[in-house]
Amino acid sequence: MSINNFLNSLNTISDKTWDDFSEQTIERTKWIILDTIVAAWEGMSEKEVSQLVGEVGKTERSELHPIPIIGTDFFTSGFDSLTIHGTSIVSNEIDEGNQFAKGHPAAHIFAPAYLAAIENKATGKEFITAFILGYEVAARFAYACNMNDDMHPHGTWGTIGATVVAGLLQKKSKEEIISAVLLSATLPLATSWEAAVTGGTVRNLYTGISSQIAYQALTFQKSGFQSSSHIVEHLWGKLISTRLDPVVFEKDLWNPPLIDKSFFKYYPSCRFSHSAIDALYALLARGPIDVSEIKSVTVETYKLAARLNDPKPPNKLAAKFSIPYLLACILLNRNLFQCFSPSALSDETILELSEKILVVENDEMTQALPEERAAKVTVTLTDGKKYTEEVKDSSGSFKEPLSEQELTKKYLAVFKDDRFVESLINRALTLDQSSSFMNWVQDLRSKGEILA
Repeated sequence: MSINNFLNSLNTISDKTWDDFSEQTIERTKWIILDTIVAAWEGMSEKEVSQLVGEVGKTERSELHPIPIIGTDFFTSGFDSLTIHGTSIVSNEIDEGNQFAKGHPAAHIFAPAYLAAIENKATGKEFITAFILGYEVAARFAYACNMNDDMHPHGTWGTIGATVVAGLLQKKSKEEIISAVLLSATLPLATSWEAAVTGGTVRNLYTGISSQIAYQALTFQKSGFQSSSHIVEHLWGKLISTRLDPVVFEKDLWNPPLIDKSFFKYYPSCRFSHSAIDALYALLARGPIDVSEIKSVTVETYKLAARLNDPKPPNKLAAKFSIPYLLACILLNRNLFQCFSPSALSDETILELSEKILVVENDEMTQALPEERAAKVTVTLTDGKKYTEEVKDSSGSFKEPLSEQELTKKYLAVFKDDRFVESLINRALTLDQSSSFMNWVQDLRSKGEILA
């Protein structure tokens, strides 16, 4: 039974301690936590999230509302903090991910880790430790399950890692965590990829609801509810995915941990679009192109990315999943961090150019997954001239890592405040020195507090 291999890997992972982490893994994890906090902070400005904060947030901390909401002056209940933080992190498509998981482990484990660390008076080092281990469990399960492509990964396998991270911070026994994981593994959401490409913001809620389920699974386990390996095997081996690969659960386990193979986004869009974006930027670096002379643009890429082909996305979220729209903005020299306003989405200049961009699957690129996520962009002019550029993997991957300077530039694009970004980075990189995670997060409520 494949799930036995998963439980073996979970058993091994759960035994890891701080001394088992390399300096590289610890440093990378601190940057991932920072990147996730930036995503959460930026996500708080989204209309739906902002209104939700207004509904359930309070300006005064109390017994009923003890949890600070990142990037705001509000506090909320533990339960609502799971929804708000889980949802906000994924709302602007700037959160980290993992190409082997085909999704975003950190986005799923952060909100439960955040709440559990506060409620259980964890240290910064304990938070980082649980984060690394929960990430490994989530990413490795996703890697092995090969989930149906028509499902969106949010709200599915991430719940499993989130239960682990919360259980570790709650000081649960290994047996209790494994029992709770079997519960959370059998409580995934029925998610739709169409929610993303058509701009349905319920897609963002998938992660928030998943965070609630992950946290509650530990309470359900304590109450005596049970699942089983058989049920998990049936659900993930036949219903959600066609098979579970037992080898992958233990393949190269901790050699290195999968968090070392994560990626950081440099562009505020679905990561499947990034290879095409990189290829176009590389092409334009060779010389400018007169957009009035463009006859067509062809993008060849892997199957998952080839679905991002709507030239006229109806709203902001859908635009972040549209390769034609994104490339049209770049060809028109628009800043990607500023091209999702209603006026930009209805700009006929962008939309007319977007209509000329065709996205097609390249079978060889699909076969190269998950090790490579390639794209080839060909611009054809009206006089017949063609310009082509190809990349084997997008920037930000573990093979094409972003420098600290590039990550800093990304955060500046979000916050537009040099001093604040510098303070935020310094704060994140000293997390392991904090004796109180709660004291550490208190300064993440507003720009004024972190600069004080």
